Amino acid sequence: MKPIENVSFILIARNEQFGVAKCLGSLAAMSLRNCEVICVDSGSTDETVGVMCRFRGVIDNLRVVTVKGYSNAAVARNAGMRHAHRDYIFFVDGDVEINPGFVASGLQRLQAGADVVTGRLRELQYSRDFNTVLKDIPDRFNIRNEGRIYASGGCFMATRKAVERTGLFDERLEKSQDYDYTLRLSRRFVMLAITESMGTHHTVGYDDAQRFATQLRRLHALFFGAVIRRNLLNASGILWLLACKERGIAIGGLFLASGIAATAVYGLYGAFAFGALVAVDLLLGLRRGSPALYRLYLHYLFPLLSFAGSFYIPDRRRPFTVGEVRV
Repeated sequence: MKPIENVSFILIARNEQFGVAKCLGSLAAMSLRNCEVICVDSGSTDETVGVMCRFRGVIDNLRVVTVKGYSNAAVARNAGMRHAHRDYIFFVDGDVEINPGFVASGLQRLQAGADVVTGRLRELQYSRDFNTVLKDIPDRFNIRNEGRIYASGGCFMATRKAVERTGLFDERLEKSQDYDYTLRLSRRFVMLAITESMGTHHTVGYDDAQRFATQLRRLHALFFGAVIRRNLLNASGILWLLACKERGIAIGGLFLASGIAATAVYGLYGAFAFGALVAVDLLLGLRRGSPALYRLYLHYLFPLLSFAGSFYIPDRRRPFTVGEVRV
């Protein structure tokens, strides 16, 4: 394989020592020429920064940047962008073990005229101690064919021109910043999904009790609603996002709206019918291995909170500092 040239890899992480070792190990195994790796840590309390620093000297042009004080994924990515100087930028979550074949294929598409490229992503979901694999999902994004898309998660490659014209990530958004940014990108630029896998995502299961409690406590669903409202002018992008990426949330929202309408019109009969529909939905989820409580949240409470978020989101921003670890 030819060397990978002229790419800024922006890797963000918080308390991801297990995944960061996988991610940087995959980069260390690649043939990189005139590239740079910007590792951004957001106040980790584990050995994440130590793992990052151990790869200095192993990977050329690797820098470790820390965000202290308030932080989220948007703050971290913006910090990385301010240190990036190459013609192509690869935004990658620090718990993704990168497939070099995707980087090469992505560069080919960008050099051929695409502005943004993303791909399939294998996902391994672990127990909280990372000792047990709970799920192995071959393709989290279900990309079947190469073609134009309108939104993606936080792992994608882009030209510097597209990134500079789109601007920074919105630091008010504690979640769904990736959807907001890629919807903004796709309004003006061509975003392509390819069938090459970006790599393997090593993460704690989404229905993990601690992770789930954080979603509820921090009202993460509000920010999804704010993203929908902010990008209404990108109607094709919003429709694509709801139909192709977040179908469960969209269908749950339709069920919820139908249930409210049926209850308003038919009273107890409508409420009973809606309850039966929810019960069937939960049973179907259980058959597929989806915990009932998490499915109830994702299909019914999440759309309700998203609707509220289209009118209001909390602004929890506080002062923060960004500095480079030089020792």
